[in-house]
Amino acid sequence: MEDLLAGTPAPEAPAAPEAPVTPPAPPVPDAADAADAKEWEDAANDLFPGLNNAKKEPAKDEPTKPTKDPKAPEAPQDQKPPIDPNETAEQKLERETKEAADAANEENEPPDTTARDTRLAARESAQEVAAYKSDVREKMFADIPTELKDADGDPIKSVDDVVKLMNPQTGAAFTPEEAALWLTSARQQFSENLAATEKQIEQIAEVNIDLKDQSDVILGNFGELLKAMPDVRDAVWAEFSKTLVKDPKTGIIIGAPVSLKNFYTTALKPYATLAESLEATEATRVADAAKATADAAAATAAAEAAKRQNRADRSDIYGGGKTDTMDEDEKEWAGAAEAVFGKLKK
Repeated sequence: MEDLLAGTPAPEAPAAPEAPVTPPAPPVPDAADAADAKEWEDAANDLFPGLNNAKKEPAKDEPTKPTKDPKAPEAPQDQKPPIDPNETAEQKLERETKEAADAANEENEPPDTTARDTRLAARESAQEVAAYKSDVREKMFADIPTELKDADGDPIKSVDDVVKLMNPQTGAAFTPEEAALWLTSARQQFSENLAATEKQIEQIAEVNIDLKDQSDVILGNFGELLKAMPDVRDAVWAEFSKTLVKDPKTGIIIGAPVSLKNFYTTALKPYATLAESLEATEATRVADAAKATADAAAATAAAEAAKRQNRADRSDIYGGGKTDTMDEDEKEWAGAAEAVFGKLKK
């Protein structure tokens, strides 16, 4: 007789759902947004190698669903207040002006997309979790059986399958009663083992998603600094990597006891403070240089004005009391007037 391999089958598949309504075609993504997203993902992969390797499926737009019971009574539509037949001309003008303003406000008010954006974010988050779980299951738990089998790998689905096998406790074939008791116990044990495995997969996926979320925060706060200082970037990642717990066979991160966000913030704070100080110093230098240039220009203009005034005050020395105090634009207009009207006599 064949020996048994303890375990239980996977839970029965749920009933097939009704055919869904065909969703509308998803909107074409903006080229600039797609480029920004690609650049952001590439930067994250450079700064935190190994944190963004899960396979991800693009989110699909949610099909339109009815939001009310078709049998429910229709809600009353907004109705305009009745017009007073005795209203004066001033009251009529005031009413029509208000109606026109209300109509303009309704046309200009953007639609509220909060609910849709929330659903989209939740759907994308669920898809991300599912993608990580699928990746972890495929790489780390591909050999875990999903149904109860005997030593030869044949599935055990009923008591009849068990009575053909040998009871390891008695050394003889299972009786129908023994087979029924064993199958019930084996299914329960296997179901518990399967649930424990699924929980482990989910925990590993959550660890990696949390690391990715923290890496996004670090990328936003220190991305430019790390890009400008690749040696610091590599050194900090090398030190943080030592804190990660990885599966020895696949290299998948299964534990992160140290916060990536706190680790990077502490390690990069001195560099960020220095960068801020240098930026402030440079800004002060540029401002001082601009002020000095403006002051010099103002001093030059004042000196030139004083010089012209001095020549005007001493006209008896410069050409019999006549001093040319016109600027270039005034000289050009005077020349044009002379060409048209001739030299005017005083």
